[in-house]
Amino acid sequence: MAEKYENIQKKFGLPNQKDLEKEFGIEIKKPIPKDIAEEVIKVLSENARMLESLIFVDSGSPASHLYEASMLREEDIDVFELYKSLMATYWQGKKLLMEGNDQKICDFIGKTMLKWKKAKADLLRIFELFEKKWPEVVLRDSSEPAYHG
Repeated sequence: MAEKYENIQKKFGLPNQKDLEKEFGIEIKKPIPKDIAEEVIKVLSENARMLESLIFVDSGSPASHLYEASMLREEDIDVFELYKSLMATYWQGKKLLMEGNDQKICDFIGKTMLKWKKAKADLLRIFELFEKKWPEVVLRDSSEPAYHG
């Protein structure tokens, strides 16, 4: 398998397979640019959707989203720019998949890996905040509903 990946890596200038798999937490089963890009796009989408649930909270949102959005506000952390970046990259990838140009898809994979390193660091900071703050959460004793907006 690694030999086949190396062929498309050389042909299209893809990142090292192990680095790509480690960075995105994916497993490359078939060395087909479209399949690899779909896995990368899936990671972008999952993380963007997670951020979306924290940005666009309302009274119908799960309690965990309300608490976590509050935690972000308390620390004055705005995740909207990160969300926008993930979504723009997601749609760029979807467009390239539809166009079907292997070279452009591979260029996207390489550039996205560089963008992802920064996004991943930002996400890890958010996850660390939640890990730290969740043990401190207390349920209010008041009969008044809590405002999290």
